Formats: sequence, C-alpha cells, structure tokens
Amino acid sequence: MTRERNTDRVPRRRRILIPALVSVLLLGAGGVGGWALAVLLAPPAPLPKAAPYALAQSHEGTLERTIRLKARVTWPKGVAVNSPRSGTLTGREVGNGDQVNVGDTIMTINMSPTIVAQGSVPAYRDMQEGDTGPDVAQLKRFLNHVTGAGLYENDRFDAYTASAVAYWHKTLGQEDTPVVTLGELAFVDTLPARISWEDIAVGAHVEEGSPAFSLMTAQPGFTITLPEGQLALVEEGMNVALSFQDKKWNALIGGVVTNEENESVTTLLPVDGAQSICADQCSMLPVEGTENIDASITVVPATQGIIVPTAAIVVSADGSTAVVTKEGAIKPVTVKANVGGESVVEGIEADVTLRVGTSTNIQTPNGPEDSGGNTSPVLVPEEGQENPGKPETSGGGETSREQDASRG
Repeated sequence: MTRERNTDRVPRRRRILIPALVSVLLLGAGGVGGWALAVLLAPPAPLPKAAPYALAQSHEGTLERTIRLKARVTWPKGVAVNSPRSGTLTGREVGNGDQVNVGDTIMTINMSPTIVAQGSVPAYRDMQEGDTGPDVAQLKRFLNHVTGAGLYENDRFDAYTASAVAYWHKTLGQEDTPVVTLGELAFVDTLPARISWEDIAVGAHVEEGSPAFSLMTAQPGFTITLPEGQLALVEEGMNVALSFQDKKWNALIGGVVTNEENESVTTLLPVDGAQSICADQCSMLPVEGTENIDASITVVPATQGIIVPTAAIVVSADGSTAVVTKEGAIKPVTVKANVGGESVVEGIEADVTLRVGTSTNIQTPNGPEDSGGNTSPVLVPEEGQENPGKPETSGGGETSREQDASRG
C-alpha cells in the first residue's frame, strides 16, 4: 500500500527557528520603545540663567523734545471807516494789511489826500476858527503831533489853531488855508492799526459815507489748538517757534481754554520784553487770517550733558538717584532731563559702562554715616543676584587714587 506525502507539513527545524526569531524581534522592539519612553518622560534640561541686567555706556550728547502743530492767526474785527467825500478814488497809498499811524496818508480822492488821525469822534464837518467841540480837541492833538505846534489841547478852534492848520497844509504842498475840510482827516480810536480795504479799486467812484476801509488793531492774535494726546505735555510759559514763509518768530504758551467745540486752545504771547510776536512783519500775514503757521513747542529744552538710559537710573527710598557701574559701584547722579527713554545726568563721566534694568534697590537706613551725619546708600541685591558692590563717592574715590599714586 502506497502512502501519500503531506506537502503542508512544516519541517521540524523551521518550527523551532520561527518562534525564536519572533522572540528576538519582540525583545528588540521592547528595548527601542523603552528607550523612547525614557527620553519622553525624562525631565527637561535646565535653561541657561538669564543675565539679571543689560549693559550700556554713558556718552555725551544733547536731549530735546518738541511737538509740531499748526498755529492760527486772526485779526480782530476792524473799525469801519467811510469815504469822507464823493469822487474818484485816485490812489490807495497803503496796501491791504499795512500798518498805518498818525499822519499817514491812506488814500486820495480827486487827488486830495485823506490822512489818519487818532480820536474817538469821527470827522463829520469842516473845522475853522470859532468852532468848539471834542473833534476840535482831536484836531489840536493831531497838529501838535505832526507839526509840534504846542497848542493847548482844549476844544476851542482859536487863531493859534488856525495858524497851525495853515502851516500843516503848507507842509503837504497845498495852499496854506486855515480851514480843515471834511474828508481831510479820518479819525480812528486806536493807532497804530492795520488797514483792510473794501472791494474798491483805484479809478472807482466812491460816495461820501460809503464804506472805504476798516482799521484793525496793529497786532494779530496767534492761537494753537492742542490735540488731546499733547495737552498734558504743554505748560504755560513754554517756548514756541513760529514759521511763516521765510519768517521766523518766537512766542510763549499762554493760558489754555476750552472753546465752544470742546477743543483745548492756547493763546500765544510775545516773549518777555517784546510788544508783539510778529513785530514789523505782521503786515505779511493775510488780514483774513490763516491757519498755516508752523509751530514747534519746546516741551523739553535742549539739555547738554552725559546721556544714559533712563532704565539705568535707580531711585532710593529718599528720592535720590544713582546709576550702577558694571562692577557694581554706585554713582550718585542728578537727572537734568528725560526724553524718549534717555536721560541727561550730572555726576558721572562719558564712556562708563552701566547696568541697565537691574533689579537692585538702594536703601539708606543702615549705610555708613559721613561727617555730616548723612547716611550713604548701599545696594541690596535681589534674591539670586550677585553682590552689586559698595557705594562709591566721587570725592573719596579721587582722593584714594591720588594717595595710591603718591605711594608708587
């Protein structure tokens, strides 16, 4: 009887090797997994300890802070002056915005001049010997100013007044008549003043009593509207540099008020000793006003000295200030100005390396006393910080160095 061979039967040796190989693979996988697990669960390596402060060097320089805004110029409302006579406007002797004063010729009508004089009573009649009134007193004051007549400035037009009028006419190149005709003088209350012409041109016909020009006070007003962000920086008395076209003027910050639009507005004042901001250059400013004046307000005046980072300055409990050198020595300083994270100080020299952002505090209660009973500051390190060193006074340090040099 023939036996059939089973081809599916696995040889004995192979049955032994396969389980062994599987065991080895499992052991290897377990080793790799264990290593990975150990790496993942291991505590993190400690990070490098950050430095407790940065370093910076003192240097010479200048600090200044300004803010740039726009100033507005306004002329006060003028006093209207009417044409003193009818006729043709044959000349405008002063320009729009020009300053006029007593004795200046403003215009000519039918070639007859109209001259400005000071007085609150407008010219309304011819004046001649025998007349009385406040307009006569104004006339006599005018004659004394332009001719030196020496008249009593009362309200009577006497023979002396008539003689002075005739002489005045002669100085103008006119017939020496003793009568002042209506239209020769234009009385205005305040002089000097700025003129603002009505819309009439040379050659136009004017009627007596029709508006001819206005006279405004000689000085315009300057104001600055302060944005909310700059309001807290501006104080009364600060310097302001103004610039218009090629002209430059100086002014001071005045009081700050709130206008109807709830805006904070400051009025500028002339600098000490000056009567005006724009002086004899005001005539270049438009009589209708302008808002195109460049204004630079000096918030921190230019201060020259040794500059250090503001973060390098430490403050003691009693309010005194100091800086700490790289080596840990305390240098008392006086702060003169602060601008944009930097300060000008007195008490150290340039090229000194300083600690910046140190958490060191200065305390005075337990420090050594000097001969005057004052306590010197000592540095108290924060937890984990190295001993910052002992205080050093500039006088003592210099003396000790001189003594050491003499020993050598």
